[in-house]
Amino acid sequence: MAPRIAPLGIDNVFFRVADLDLAVAFYEGCGLRLKFRVDAKNMALFSIGDEAPGLVLSCDQGPQGGRLWVEVADAKAVADGLSLSDVAVRLFDTATGLTCEVTDPDGNVLGFADYRHRPELARGAH
Repeated sequence: MAPRIAPLGIDNVFFRVADLDLAVAFYEGCGLRLKFRVDAKNMALFSIGDEAPGLVLSCDQGPQGGRLWVEVADAKAVADGLSLSDVAVRLFDTATGLTCEVTDPDGNVLGFADYRHRPELARGAH
């Protein structure tokens, strides 16, 4: 019998990138805050809000084409803001709200999801 596993939340999300400088600039442009960078290891870690988990970009590890969605208050506002900076944006409806997705130069997808259809599930609703 397999052990019962009870995940407590996201640890880190890893995206493989070809050019660390280009990737760092892209994610800073999407509003993520660079927490630290280790050039000797070809990696950078971005904070996501006030949570301990982060987004790790690395030239040396992980599959390409990762996907990460983060919760935001208003996905439409995010989409509008990113559209102004010439970033290709895909905005669509989900069961819980709207999601805005952008794709970085290496094929990783970053989504900004809100809970407008299910506000009781949003962070801070409890």
